[in-house]
Formats: sequence, structure tokens, C-alpha cells
Amino acid sequence: MGGLLNAGKWVIRAAEYISATCLVLGCTINFVNILGRYFFHAPIVWAEEIIQFMMIAGVFFGAPILTLRRAHIRMDMMLTIFPESLRRGADVFGQVVLAGVCCAIIWLGVPVIMQFIDFGQVTDAAAIPVAIPQSVIPIGLFLVIVAVIVNLLEPAPTALNQSEP
Repeated sequence: MGGLLNAGKWVIRAAEYISATCLVLGCTINFVNILGRYFFHAPIVWAEEIIQFMMIAGVFFGAPILTLRRAHIRMDMMLTIFPESLRRGADVFGQVVLAGVCCAIIWLGVPVIMQFIDFGQVTDAAAIPVAIPQSVIPIGLFLVIVAVIVNLLEPAPTALNQSEP
């Protein structure tokens, strides 16, 4: 079981690096586009579109590490009103609800991506298949589910606000 938990953490850590890379690349493209537009009067036509896709990828590949560290948005204040004996159960319930919401979005999103593939739809400026940037959403949410599973199978931290890298 420890090997599976470590593999899950490794995949989530890789997603964290992908997220950081997307954000850095998006900022770099934006900087180069600004230089091109204002100093050389030659903007990059596809820059805005790619920057948007990079930001979306940064968010959805960054969400799993936040979930693993328990740094995502949640109602910690509500948990403090419960006695210590019920806090773990409430935390588990919240994690299961998060995984369920992710499953529902994946379930609804994958057919849409399949339609993009069937239609051969491409983006306007960059002319890349729309299915590629759209697939980041279910992949990222699947990795959030992996993070939830790792959190549920690992021993709980002593306090709910502790984070684990």
C-alpha cells in the first residue's frame, strides 16, 4: 500500500511541476508578446489564446498538490465547532464530497471532449485541437481524486490545519 501512496504522491508532484511550468511559460509568452507589440510593432497573434490555456492548465494541474497538502478551500472554521472525535469524520466526508464532485465533472466533461475530437475542432488563433486544452480539466480533476485517496489512506495529521508536502 505504501508503494501506491508514494506513486500517487509522485504523480501529483509531477503535476505540480507541470503547473509551475505552464504558469512560467504563460508569463514568458506574455512578456515576449508585449515586447513584440510595443517595441517591434509585431504582436504574436496566438499569444492571448495560448496564455489562457496555460493559465487553465496551471490551475488544474496545481489543484492536486493543494488537495494533497489540504491547502484547498474548505470550511475549517466549521470543523472547529465539532468535538475532536467528530472532526476526522467530517474531514473524511468533505474529502469524499470533493471526489464525488470531481467524478461528476469528469463524467460530464469527457463526452464533450470526445465531440471536439470527432468534429476536429481547432482553436481560432493557434489552430490547435480544442480537445487538447479541454482535456486538462478532467486530467487535473482525476489527479485531485488521486490526492483525496492518498489523504484518506494515509494517517491523519494531528491537526486538520497541518499540511504535508
